[in-house]
Amino acid sequence: MLVLYLTMLDEEVDKKKFERIYRKYHLDIYKRIRNILPDEADAKDAMQDTWIKFIDNIEKFRDKDDDSIKAYIMRIARNQSISILRIKQKEAKILCDINEIEIADDEELFSACESNGVSAVLECFKMLTESQRDVLNLYYVHHYSLKEISKLMNISEVTITGRWARGRAKLIEILQRRNLS
Repeated sequence: MLVLYLTMLDEEVDKKKFERIYRKYHLDIYKRIRNILPDEADAKDAMQDTWIKFIDNIEKFRDKDDDSIKAYIMRIARNQSISILRIKQKEAKILCDINEIEIADDEELFSACESNGVSAVLECFKMLTESQRDVLNLYYVHHYSLKEISKLMNISEVTITGRWARGRAKLIEILQRRNLS
């Protein structure tokens, strides 16, 4: 990634400063982001957005000391992470919008969202496998049928149905274990 970031800079002095700062602080920045975002893919997105935002403003830091620069980058990382969290929470709220879902047997999932808040259910949702989350997201949020999801993902309808059923059952089980349903 470092090479890609360096190609975004024009001035040699900026390239040298960025490389030094990146090598010195990239692990600290990543740890900060992972403390806020448990999902690795989200953390990588936040990390990339953080460094790009720093690159966009690097000329402001040519004469600043490393501690000032680190503090600035840490603020960017925090803000980018929180922004991603907010987006995820909005997506989860859509997942839990009872009025948009027309399936009566999923009342347990939706009542959990109503009574415990979206963020509590979102934490449980994150405990599912990625394939289960993908299917449940397409099914509940985007309102695709299992057959449509099968075509979209190029996976057999039997497999998709299994992922949906196991994901839904696991989510309900997690909610029950946490006394959220």
